[in-house]
Order: sequence, then C-alpha cells, then structure tokens
Amino acid sequence: MSNFAGEEQSGQSIVRRATMDVAAAGTCTRSKRKRRLRCLTTRGISVNTSYSERFVERVLAVTSPQWLADELARTERRGYIFEPLRNLIAGLIDPAEATACDFGCGRGASTICLGRLGFQRVIGIDPKPEAVEIAKMRAQEWGLSSVLQFECLPDTLSSPFPSGHFDLVLCNAVLEHIPPSKRREHLTEIGRVLKHGGLLVVNGTPNRWFAFDGHTTKLWLVPYMPLRMACAYARLRGRVWGSGTVDDFVAAGIRGVSLLELRSYLPKKSFALELAPDRWVGQHYLQTSAARPDEGRLVDAAKVLLVRFAQVIAPALRPMGIPMTVFLPQLSMVFRKR
Repeated sequence: MSNFAGEEQSGQSIVRRATMDVAAAGTCTRSKRKRRLRCLTTRGISVNTSYSERFVERVLAVTSPQWLADELARTERRGYIFEPLRNLIAGLIDPAEATACDFGCGRGASTICLGRLGFQRVIGIDPKPEAVEIAKMRAQEWGLSSVLQFECLPDTLSSPFPSGHFDLVLCNAVLEHIPPSKRREHLTEIGRVLKHGGLLVVNGTPNRWFAFDGHTTKLWLVPYMPLRMACAYARLRGRVWGSGTVDDFVAAGIRGVSLLELRSYLPKKSFALELAPDRWVGQHYLQTSAARPDEGRLVDAAKVLLVRFAQVIAPALRPMGIPMTVFLPQLSMVFRKR
C-alpha cells in the first residue's frame, strides 16, 4: 500500500515524495492547518491517513480494501484533485465571491477540494444515498460542514435549483459514468443552473479519442470500438464489471467523452472554451496520474514523453481552439457560459 502523500514532476521523471504531512495550498482560504498522517489499522488493513477510524470503516463498508488508499488519497494528496483543479480555474473566477455545484459528487472528495479553494458555498449532488452520507462525514472531518452542503437527488436531470444559480459547476470524473444517450440531457440541465459568465469544469474524464482505456478495462483500442463490441472484448479479456452487462460496463465508465461530443452538447454560440496554459495541462495530467498506485518507471517515463509530445503539437492547434488535453488520456477543460 502506498505511503506517498505528495508527488511532483521533475525533469524527465515523476518524483514521488514520501511525507507525513498534507497541507492545503497557500492560496487556499480554508483548512490551512496541516493534517497529520498516522498509521491506522482497522479490519486488518493498515493505511497512512489523517481520517478518523470511524470514517475509514464507513468507507470500507462500501468499497473494497484495494481501493481504500485511492479513496483517501483524493483529498489527502494535493496533486490528485486539489492542485489540478486550482490551476484549471486560476484567474477565471474568484472563489470567495462564488457559489459552486459539484455535479455527481460521489463521496465528496472533489467537493472538499472546492471548499478548500475558498468558494463561498458549495453544493454537492449525487443519486446514491450512501455516497452522500460519506460525503457529509468527510466534510465534518475537514471542518467544512458550514460551507459544504450535500443533496441526494435520485433524478439528477431534475435539480431543485433555479436557473442561473451557480457561478461554477464541476463534473469531476463523472460524465463517463452517464450513459451516452443521457449526456445531452444532463449537460443541458447543468447549463440551465449555470449563470451567464459562469464556468463548467470537466475534469478527469477519459478521453474517447485516446487509444488506451486506462480507466475501466486497461485495454488498447477499446475507446475506438462500438460499445457492444468493446464490452464483449473486455469480457473476453477477463475484465468484468458487475454481472458483465453493457449497462454495468457503461456505469463503470467504459465509454469516455470526446471534445467533439462535448461541443455537440455545448455549442460555441452558448459556451466558450477557456484554453488553460499548456504547462498546467501537462502538469495536471502527471500529478493526477502520479497520485494513483505506482505503475512502474517505464510507464511513468512514457507519460512524460506523451506530455512533451502534446506540448510540441499544442501551440499549432491552439489558434483553432483545440486544447492540448485532447492528446492526453484524460480530458480537463473549462467552458464559460456566454
């Protein structure tokens, strides 16, 4: 189990630093105190964390032990969600004067990060009651219960919020879990509750144009296959989710999203694409990737080379409104509602 609490990219390699402190960023207005990690053992599982035993046991009740470290790292490792998200929206919005919605908040990791960024108020919504329960516990652990609010909405297509309610809506690693036939409806609803001039942040979603499915099946060419063929191939290769039905694979995130697909839902006349600096996009991918379990030096080196290649190509495509993120396995981009 990994003991790494921070990562950084240096030269041609990704350097992982073992540390016992997790601190909020200097620009954050909340939770500036350091959260001390200690070795916690529960149910025969040992993990370095700042969370209480009660919280860890609640997480273990709904997830497998092999994913426990990853779940805790989402808020305890700054390079996982917090720093990439901070860099994505830097200079585009003043959190201190803004209200945000974390759409598909899950167990609240990305909502915590929005709270730590200093947003005036953050509302996380999710259709799963057990996820919302854990998210509320997480907010208490971080001392952010007065800022964060969580709502369980079984039907996220019918939110209770008025039109133009939020300054920012975050979709963090969520669009891939929505059936392709339902994505237009969900993004239309998101556009409705977003203010004019507000930001829609799509972060950490698998790129349908990238040849390797690193999210669900860990197989090459799956993103290019028709959906049923992709699921059949995954089953053939021993990658089975749930009972192995197409719906199970879709819920697990086998079908990523492309820029072209997003643009069909978010037309240019209604949403402008904010092009993030290429250096942040590359660092974002490397940080997020490094925050996950070690995949070996060769894979890490290949990721760095991929970023270098994308940084060479990106400037030529930037004038055409094509962001560097389309060359990477994960999409991270910001749209501003006109």
